[in-house]
Amino acid sequence: MSATRDPVLIEGRKLVSGYGGKPVLKELTFEARQGEITAFIGHNGSGKSTLLKTLFGLVQLQSGEMFFESCPISHARPRWWLRQRVVFVPQGQRIFPQLTVREHFQMVATLRHVRSELFDENASRRLFPELDERMSHPAYKLSGGERQMLAIACALIQSPRVLLLDEPTLGLAPGAIANAMARIQELNKTTKITILIVEQNIHEVLRIAHHVFVLKLGRVGFSGASSELQNDTSLRSTFL
Repeated sequence: MSATRDPVLIEGRKLVSGYGGKPVLKELTFEARQGEITAFIGHNGSGKSTLLKTLFGLVQLQSGEMFFESCPISHARPRWWLRQRVVFVPQGQRIFPQLTVREHFQMVATLRHVRSELFDENASRRLFPELDERMSHPAYKLSGGERQMLAIACALIQSPRVLLLDEPTLGLAPGAIANAMARIQELNKTTKITILIVEQNIHEVLRIAHHVFVLKLGRVGFSGASSELQNDTSLRSTFL
């Protein structure tokens, strides 16, 4: 008998969205279950990042339906998602180069009305102990991997229920990629945060994800357990 899976937390049905009236997502359907890591992979231009931006309200949904905890939320904006403790971490290590690590944490805590002392109790500090040694360093002095840790740590200050990660390993060295993926997996295991991740490093993300969607030209080409794609040569050759 198969193990019972956690309930669906976020769902999209026949989503159509894009830019300048031209659709990128073409009736795309997906679901992400509570406490799991759900990965979206595929070639450039397949709609992966557009999906996260549409979900978070940064790209307008043209048609289709979205649900959060079974409630319809098709036109929810970023502020609404933040109130539900759903946090989007865009690609490109979006940080402020001249601010120190500590100043990043203080700024986010202030903007989100989180008392800064709560960060000491947050899992992010235990997850990224390297940042403790860099508190007084400006962000431009951090390595690429450390800057990505900082971006995720700033998200964790907000005590999210859900993290939307768009290409978290973009621009990282090979060794830093494996480390970043291990930290994301550890975060999911220790805090049970639901994670939706868009990633180009396919083999690394398949090692940590519970479920994977392969996107092709704005549609779902494959949906299943990550282990299916890892272990089935014919599936990999067809969809990857």
